[in-house]
Order: sequence, then C-alpha cells, then structure tokens
Amino acid sequence: MRSERRWGSVVFEDNEGRDVVNIPLSVWLPEADLAAPSALTPVEVLRRTGIADMVERLGVPLTVSKDPQAGDAGGKRRSVPGVASQREMPRWAGWVRGLGMLVWFVSVMFTTVVFGDRASWAAPLAAVALFLVPVTGLAVRVLSKGRASKALREGGLQSPELVVRPSPEPGSGATRRFCGTASVRILPGDIVLTDGLGNERWLARSGSHSVSRAVRVLHPKSGVPLGVEFQGSNGDARALLPWKWWFAGPHGPRNWESLVAELSCGVVERKMSNFPDRGPWFVGHLLAMDAHRMSSLPPGEARSEADWYSSVVGRGESIIVPVLSAPLLAGLFQGAGNTLTFVAGLVSALTIVAAAGPAVRYQIASRFFLDRPAAPETA
Repeated sequence: MRSERRWGSVVFEDNEGRDVVNIPLSVWLPEADLAAPSALTPVEVLRRTGIADMVERLGVPLTVSKDPQAGDAGGKRRSVPGVASQREMPRWAGWVRGLGMLVWFVSVMFTTVVFGDRASWAAPLAAVALFLVPVTGLAVRVLSKGRASKALREGGLQSPELVVRPSPEPGSGATRRFCGTASVRILPGDIVLTDGLGNERWLARSGSHSVSRAVRVLHPKSGVPLGVEFQGSNGDARALLPWKWWFAGPHGPRNWESLVAELSCGVVERKMSNFPDRGPWFVGHLLAMDAHRMSSLPPGEARSEADWYSSVVGRGESIIVPVLSAPLLAGLFQGAGNTLTFVAGLVSALTIVAAAGPAVRYQIASRFFLDRPAAPETA
C-alpha cells in the first residue's frame, strides 16, 4: 500500500488561510510506486502530476513547506482538510474486521478466564465474530467487481482506440499470467499501462504533463532494440517497456507500428550510453522498477505479489484465521444436542472455508495455469 506522506501533498487554502482540500501526491503521481522520492525534485513531481500546470492556469500562488502539518509561526495547528485519495481497503471493511477480532478476543477471555464453562454463549459469539474477518474480505472483492461491471454496462469506461498485448521473444518463458493481463491501452485522452499483475498506471495524452514522444532504446554496440521509453514534453521518462517482452515476438513489429501510428507523437531512437556490466539493461534507470513490472515476472514473485492475502490484507491471515477457528470445530462432533456449541463449530467450519478456500484456489490456479508458459505466437 502506498504511503500518502512519502511524496508530500498539495494543500489548497481559502482567502483566510484555512485548508480546503489536501491532495496526496503519492496517489496522483503515476511513478509513485516506481521511484524513490529522492530521485525527483518537488518541481518535477508537480510537473509530472499536472498540478503545476493546473495551479498556473488557476493563478494560485504556490509555496513549498517541508512540514505543512507543523502549523504557522504562532504555533497554531493547521486544520485537517478533506483528502483526495483512494484506499485499497475501504474504511468500513477495516472497522468490521477490527471489531470482529476484538469481539473474538473478549469472548475467548470470558470463556477461558472469567466464567469458564458457564459462558456457553461465548463460543458461538467468538465464532461469528471471527467469521466476519474473511467474509468482509470476500465482500470487498465482490463489491469491487460489481462496481467495475456496472461501470462497463453504463459506459463509464472509455473504449480504447488501441490495445497492445505483449509479443514476447520466442523461448523467453513468458507466462500466461503476463500475456493475458499486461497491456497498453490507448484511450482518447490517456495511455493506460497494465503490468502482468493487473496494476494500472494512467498517463495523459494532452497537457504539459502528457506523453509527447516514444524513444526506442538500442544496444550501444549491436543496435538491437532493448526497450521503449515514453517521454514527456520536458524529456521526462514516464514509462519503460522492455522490447524482449513486448515487441520481440512474431506480432511485435505489427504491434509497434500500430502503437506508433495511434500515439501520433514523435518517435526517435537512442543508443544507451551507459550499458550495465551486470544485470538487466535497465539497471540504474529511473524507471527500472517499471521495466521490471512490465516484464514477465518469475512465477514465485508473481504469485506472491498478486495474492490477495499478500498484497492487501496480510499474508498470514489465510493461516491464522483457520488456526484460531480450529478449536471450536469440536462442537460439530458433540451432536446437535448442545445447540450453542454445535452452532459455534458450524460457523467455525464456514470461517475456515472462507479464509483458506480462496487462498487454496488461487495457489492451484497460479501453479497449474497462470504461471505456466504461454502458448507460442504464430506469425
């Protein structure tokens, strides 16, 4: 998850100096997850986000403060404005999951420490509370897919003018996950780059922060294409596609010609001046991480990065929640005579299925399908 304070923020104030809105630059900067803050100056960050152009058009004065929350010279704390950002996990989901864990802990304490066997009501309460943890995660995923489907039905998403899929070099070992997920979509006003894990970056096609040209990077000696760099009007590197994974296959030349024609921007070729002695050719580049993510990742790395439990809610949840639920499963074997104990066992079984089921399904799908080599392209 991105750190909203890592890149700082832009705070808009009214005429009386009160904060109106706070824009965390980490969620507005396409390169936020790819470059270190020390690699870009504040001026470069504002230019890449388009905020510099917006502020200039509005005629609003812009000042830089290293600690905008520290207050003014008189020691007065700044107000807390609305934050223009998005979260991977909705706030309500975090509250529900936290409440579930709290109620489970209190119920277990009542059962084992305070009342012992007299607290027969505590077992089913603990089971239901723990059940909320995995079910909330499932609900978030279902709701997210529902919103995406609704946007497609209602035409909320623009139809791409061109979709470029990877055309990897024959024998490179590109996986089905990468070839089926990664893409470069050209929309009327944006360029959308999707890596093999489904992460998107949006780059503008107009304005001072737009992509203005494509640079084909060549080997300094052989002249073999190494990658494609999208640049802004100031020569800023905005994206880096490894040629091996995108244009070195049978469909690569045709895809490259289509991309250049659709972008309608200048295309130049540049030989690398500092070719690394070791490692990939993009080592040391500002967007080296982008080139890595826009490549076919090793199966183990891709599996870990794309896993819901690894990337969003925490890797250990698919193990910890079933372990915490396991002791209450004994209620299933005591028969339906003891209703409360039986209910606790039944709910615990459902909790284990809800927590471990998606993780097991994901591992099977990844190992036996997604992370297997993709079928070779035919000319």
